[in-house]
Amino acid sequence: MERKYFFFDIDGTLAAGSADLPVAERVPASALKALAELRARGHFLALATGRLQVMAVDYLEQLGVVFGDARNDLSMFVPEWTSIAMGNAVPELKARATYVTDPVDRDGLYNACRHFGWI
Repeated sequence: MERKYFFFDIDGTLAAGSADLPVAERVPASALKALAELRARGHFLALATGRLQVMAVDYLEQLGVVFGDARNDLSMFVPEWTSIAMGNAVPELKARATYVTDPVDRDGLYNACRHFGWI
């Protein structure tokens, strides 16, 4: 299997619920399972936002996958990458996405990884 680079936004992509709670308490069990399975299969995982896309320029052809939900993620949704918008994403991101999955609190991250056969 080809090793891919996965970039994830945090709020609304990996974490759901009230921002008053620590992020670790807001990540659904299915998202944790998907991350563990991706890591076990040798994929590279990173937390990022659209503002950090410039740091990944050297990996454009290897990167493969980016997940997001908000306007700040628009800059990461480029044609070279498989871009996945969460079901709770803003309409502009959904329109640019390669694939729209379920909301984060409905196993969206896990379901997208299963859909593409990455886990």
